[in-house]
Amino acid sequence: MNAQFLNVSEVLITDKDTKIKTILGSCVSIVIFVPRLKLSAICHARLPQGKCDVSKKNGFCYVDGSFFHMVDELTKRGANEKEFVIKAFGGAQIAFTENNKNIVKTSIGQQNINQIDTVLASRGLKLASYDLGGKSGRKLIYNAHKNEVLIKPLTENTSTENEIALLLENFIFNR
Repeated sequence: MNAQFLNVSEVLITDKDTKIKTILGSCVSIVIFVPRLKLSAICHARLPQGKCDVSKKNGFCYVDGSFFHMVDELTKRGANEKEFVIKAFGGAQIAFTENNKNIVKTSIGQQNINQIDTVLASRGLKLASYDLGGKSGRKLIYNAHKNEVLIKPLTENTSTENEIALLLENFIFNR
């Protein structure tokens, strides 16, 4: 089995037996699986809407652009939208500490969740499962060949040195 880390603003489409890991805060991942083809697509989008730059590996910043790109690529490979199994994760409302007070920033997480609803409704599609919202980030591990997702909440009490190392080693933030 291959292993791959999905960075912020990336899309991965595969028919290989691959374990894909990512870490989500207010960002969201949408997973689309086509059982007949054992074909999977996953994105790590950080903002609700905008035009993606498909010429760049990390050009998939937006929920809508990433979703429509994945749908287009899957249909080019022989998939039919009616057979999509769609899952979504992330969209946390992250609290930041400033002067010993928790401050909740503008809820990008909720905007991302709302955009997932919008793009799915535009195609008449529904989520098969999801883990969205809340106040803490998530570590996501996706088995692309089996369409299995493992979610581990990230909080101050459950974050480990390994998860922090994973963030530092793999995360690329686009500015």
